[in-house]
Amino acid sequence: MLQPFPAWHVPDEWAAIEATLRPAIERDPQRDSWRVLDQAMSCDLDFWRIDGQLTGWAVTQTLRPVFWVIYVGGCGGSIQQARDDMRLLEDEARKARCSIVKFRGRDWRRVFPNYHAKRLEDGRWEFRRTIQ
Repeated sequence: MLQPFPAWHVPDEWAAIEATLRPAIERDPQRDSWRVLDQAMSCDLDFWRIDGQLTGWAVTQTLRPVFWVIYVGGCGGSIQQARDDMRLLEDEARKARCSIVKFRGRDWRRVFPNYHAKRLEDGRWEFRRTIQ
């Protein structure tokens, strides 16, 4: 299950959110934890609580036509659960009137074979999918 988490509640839960997302934030050359919190408070990023087999957090940013999945972190879950959660994020992208979903990170090609993958110069991978 994917639940929107209001920006005004992010500071109250920041210790748990930051601890969960820390591994992903540490791989991001563009942001540190303070920048993520600042963008949350400015309503530049959307936070989602993930509950189910996988529990954790997702952070997205809508820059039409692109719906960026900035971070996902948590524990538990399976490959199928990751795919199901991504489908929920794709549904949110459609609601936001976006036609492209993108994310960057480790090599997730096995988990998300329906995304076009490209290796970036910094060693990370960028994944892109056009949705309707």
